[in-house]
Amino acid sequence: VLLMIFDHLMFDFAYLIPSLFTKGQIIGTWVEPLTQFGVNYWNWDVRIVFHYIFVFVFLVLAGICCSFTKNNLIRSIKLIVVAYLFTLGTFIFAKITGSYNDIISFGILHCIGFALLLIALIELITKNKWVFLAIGLVFIGVGLFMEIQYGDYMFYEEGNFFQLTIYQLCGYKTAGGDSFQLFLYGGQVFLGYFLGKLIYKDRKSIFKNSKYSNNPITFIGRHSLIVYIVHQIVLVGLIVVILLIAGFNLKL
Repeated sequence: VLLMIFDHLMFDFAYLIPSLFTKGQIIGTWVEPLTQFGVNYWNWDVRIVFHYIFVFVFLVLAGICCSFTKNNLIRSIKLIVVAYLFTLGTFIFAKITGSYNDIISFGILHCIGFALLLIALIELITKNKWVFLAIGLVFIGVGLFMEIQYGDYMFYEEGNFFQLTIYQLCGYKTAGGDSFQLFLYGGQVFLGYFLGKLIYKDRKSIFKNSKYSNNPITFIGRHSLIVYIVHQIVLVGLIVVILLIAGFNLKL
């Protein structure tokens, strides 16, 4: 979650600031190195490689957490509702800025929400953990094939919203500021669910004598969804306020 916050901050430096403020205001000021640093970081090969690793860890951990949930159906519906509130918010933001490719039509919350919905529906039929492993591996395999064979980026101007959402579901295209195909990444949630049932079948920590205290790290872990919802609003708000105080003007 902390790495995600940093990642989004760099995205804001690289792409949000130029979309909110004119280039004429930025060039030659102390803001220009910030935006360039964000661009360099966002396109850094090391960041791109580790991004896939950290996303995998994040989704597997999400799946493990879901294996402890008593009612995954309710949890999935909550996540999907929050995800589409994000979609609505980014759509409104796109209308204001004119940057439609910042719309999040199927991001990581959508992916986790729909993967969890599938898990909840499968739980009604069977609770055999090996079934979830098999489905997860099939999803990952199909997702990798689609990513390698077809998974290029598509701009919103090239297709309607519903069409691009379907494309992202199956991994045929990626689109928007945050795009996580259900097959490739949803399969990782299934994998985490399987590992949770396998490793934590007794619902006990695998670390001996583990003691958890109330510190900032564990607080963020326990309230990760709230942090996810709020952090970008806070980051964007701070950036805009600081630049306005510094004398910059929004290009609205």
